[in-house]
Amino acid sequence: MFKRLVAAMGQPELSTDPAYATHTARGSNQAVLDQIIADWTAAFDREALGRVLDEAGVPGGDIFRAAEMLEDTHFRARQATIEIAHPRFGMLKMQNVAPRLSDTPGSIRSVGPELGEHNHEARRR
Repeated sequence: MFKRLVAAMGQPELSTDPAYATHTARGSNQAVLDQIIADWTAAFDREALGRVLDEAGVPGGDIFRAAEMLEDTHFRARQATIEIAHPRFGMLKMQNVAPRLSDTPGSIRSVGPELGEHNHEARRR
């Protein structure tokens, strides 16, 4: 996979460079390699980078900010985020149960206790 990545980057020589030729070497030089890759990816927008990686056979995926997750069509289709009523704050958007299994998808039943709500019960134990 690394060979495909560096070929897509136009830097195939990195795959034979002793600093990056093996998994262990890449781990030892991770900060430098991360910067090389970051500099390369900075030249693309998200969609263009995805196309380049797909064409090269290199797995990749988006990194979302919370607001982007809440609006993403895939997240919505998978019900990865839900809205649940909170007694003080109204409707809250939050992550749903993960993973979502077909036979036992799970559910969120509450937003959790208020601060100190169970102190009395905990002291009795």
